[in-house]
Amino acid sequence: MVLPNILQSIDGDHESGNTRRLDFSEHSIPTLSFEFFPPKTDQGMANLMKRMASMSDMKPEWIDVTFGAGGSTKHRTLEICEMAVKDFGMNVMMHLTCTNMSRNDIDSVLAKMKSIGIRNVLALRGDPPTGTTEWISSDSGFSHAVDLVRHIRSEYDDYFCIAVAGYPEGHADSDSFESDLHFLKEKVDAGADVVVTQLFYDTEAYFEFVQRLRHLGVKVPVIPGVMPIISLPSLKRMASMCRVHVPDAILNDLEAIKDDEEAVRDRWSSYIYNEQ
Repeated sequence: MVLPNILQSIDGDHESGNTRRLDFSEHSIPTLSFEFFPPKTDQGMANLMKRMASMSDMKPEWIDVTFGAGGSTKHRTLEICEMAVKDFGMNVMMHLTCTNMSRNDIDSVLAKMKSIGIRNVLALRGDPPTGTTEWISSDSGFSHAVDLVRHIRSEYDDYFCIAVAGYPEGHADSDSFESDLHFLKEKVDAGADVVVTQLFYDTEAYFEFVQRLRHLGVKVPVIPGVMPIISLPSLKRMASMCRVHVPDAILNDLEAIKDDEEAVRDRWSSYIYNEQ
């Protein structure tokens, strides 16, 4: 996922090379970040390193790296983060989830993050473990992302910039969009510094989401998450899986060029550029 910061520029205290705590200020200079998913194989890891080396030339403001359910990719995630910091001079925001993680597990990961020099964390509840549909908290673990935010802030004060997830079209498990907004406000009130959104394709939904958060008194930056489109079928699959709306204007436009994937990618790039 690509995270274009269309609302703020980002500055940091460069006290450890390129590793810094993100600090969001009120300027309107677009910046860019990338999200990486830990591969399952050694060959996939090698390919990712090549891709990361190439993308580092684009000078992203930061990268974020996902964390598999119950820490299933924990070692890969930490390995990628360490390489990004030490080998490519990238600033990192690492995902951390509550799924199948005890408090000791979480503390161990946070300590490792600090030892690497990571100053930014995206605090998430996480999805249910693979093969299950129901989310159950771990013994001595946390049940909600807000609990994880409170714990990180309590144990590490302001060492970490804490990001939390937002859903411009509502979380699938929420009773209502309104309740989802209030849950997000709780996470910010607990100490989150920034909201990073789930992917969306309807920009009006994003701007309405931000407006409603501001009405509730949420003043932190709300960074849009954008999933690049590779092809029209992949767009439809992703939208269905994540339960997000794709405007008819986009679907109709891409339908006319669906057999030319390069044209589809170029058209999507132009959408992103124009929306900024």
